[in-house]
Amino acid sequence: MAYKTIHFPFLFWPKKGMCDSDTYQSARRIISEKHGEMPTLIPDDFDMADFFKNTPDAILYYPIFSNAPGWWGELLGGQAKVCEKIILNKDCLLMVITKDQPSEVKDQNKLFVAEIFPTPGFFKKIAGIGVSVSDMLATESGTILALFLGKNQSKFQNFIESSGNFYLGCVGAY
Repeated sequence: MAYKTIHFPFLFWPKKGMCDSDTYQSARRIISEKHGEMPTLIPDDFDMADFFKNTPDAILYYPIFSNAPGWWGELLGGQAKVCEKIILNKDCLLMVITKDQPSEVKDQNKLFVAEIFPTPGFFKKIAGIGVSVSDMLATESGTILALFLGKNQSKFQNFIESSGNFYLGCVGAY
């Protein structure tokens, strides 16, 4: 799928989320207030890596519904980074995604991804270094792909690797 090279905001809104028109309209209104124009709607069949390859300066607004685990998997390998999150309501967050990582601020929250083999005490130890679990997905191989929230990337990466797990990267900061 080819995209126009423009800098305007884009909104990905899945068809299954269209039934909640209040949340959809709220997202469009917030984006319009922020940019001075309505966002371009992205279809369901879009590929995030391809999208940012063709529109590197785009700002993508991506809704995360409370029953949608694993949304962040699309960010891996695509050079896409979460740079802000907007709470639309109790069931939906709007993630603001750009191609380049935003400039880092010392106390910025970061989103880390790791493939882990959970052992007794793992989650207690990870909490001890100031990191919390945001989302997890079980894999067929028995591992867990997990999204973590924390501030110190090197401390997190060292902990993950020293515990025999695999650090996969930072997918954003806000």
